[in-house]
Amino acid sequence: MTNARPSRVSGRNVAALALAIILVTLVSTAKRKVFSSVKSSVNPTGSVPKVYSSHLDDSNARMPKEDWIPPFRPIHVLQRFIQQHSQATLQSEWLSQELTASTNHRKFAVAYYWCPQRAGNILNSFLNTVVWSIIHNRTLFWMYLNTSNQEPDCQAVLRRASWLPSYQEWRDKLDLTEMVPVANSPITWETDQQHPVVLYPQIPDVLYHDKSISRNAWSDHPLNTKQYQNYIKQLPEEFQKTTTDLYEQGKEFLYGML
Repeated sequence: MTNARPSRVSGRNVAALALAIILVTLVSTAKRKVFSSVKSSVNPTGSVPKVYSSHLDDSNARMPKEDWIPPFRPIHVLQRFIQQHSQATLQSEWLSQELTASTNHRKFAVAYYWCPQRAGNILNSFLNTVVWSIIHNRTLFWMYLNTSNQEPDCQAVLRRASWLPSYQEWRDKLDLTEMVPVANSPITWETDQQHPVVLYPQIPDVLYHDKSISRNAWSDHPLNTKQYQNYIKQLPEEFQKTTTDLYEQGKEFLYGML
């Protein structure tokens, strides 16, 4: 048996090893700090904020009062919109008589939907109305269209967000005028803004018998046609900023969030 000769470690190898250890330590520390920062910015209580669950059946429709800014601007815009236009907010104003048929200070839009039949196209059209309502800062009403699927059928598979107020309920309470179809055209935007209740452009399937309704394609949304882009440029600066903030992360993020 021969004695093994100890291997000699050069100074260069020692320095490289020490540098690798330092880099691993720095990366690990940075990851912990980033995770901690993101966690605290998303919600200081550590729980899932209600805006991320806005599509679920949540009886507490008002937004949490924590003084924090969501990590993405679209989420912040949606949170603010719900706080201003939810069923709970309307009910509170109604009970305090701040909102009555004679003192109504709001403007409204109506979003039609049904499911589960052809839910993809119908809900995309519904979400288009949600986006238009947020851009124009109009209180959004839901309205279910009974087709071969009745409302209980839809609720069984896709529960409506409880913060959304009902058109049928508030139409009678506030003695609202009939909804007016609008085209979101640069030519008519000033006139369209004056209508108390509007119906934004719909896909051909929704209220197909009504020829006064402006129509768009199944894939259309507020930023993908030249007409809509020119229309948004005519809106007040505040509305343009809302649009920019909503689409900050792209259409897929926005519609997924809604």
